[in-house]
Amino acid sequence: MDLRKIKKLIDLLEESNLAELEIKEGEEVVRLSRVPKGGVAVSAPAAVVPGRAQAVAGSPDHSGLFGLPCIQPAYPDAVGLVAAVADWSRPPAALVPLYLRRPDAKTLAERTAR
Repeated sequence: MDLRKIKKLIDLLEESNLAELEIKEGEEVVRLSRVPKGGVAVSAPAAVVPGRAQAVAGSPDHSGLFGLPCIQPAYPDAVGLVAAVADWSRPPAALVPLYLRRPDAKTLAERTAR
């Protein structure tokens, strides 16, 4: 396949929301992918270095992996959840699931702003 065609395919992949693109031309096959073959790397809780933390919060099963004291209560109660809301007069902002995002992920607004 011509190098110019491959470069054009790369441009098309970058401009789209596709994770992978495969083109067959005769007996030649070109496959482009944004995701590494093994998938996106995510650290297991045991591999996370707590840094200068002196305690952790959460369920005892998970916080025990860090070898640090667990702050009680392990689960927030209703009073704590209500106290966490800063302003009850406005509707809440949309949720943004940042904890599972790829480091290079962009929101829909960021992708369409080009």
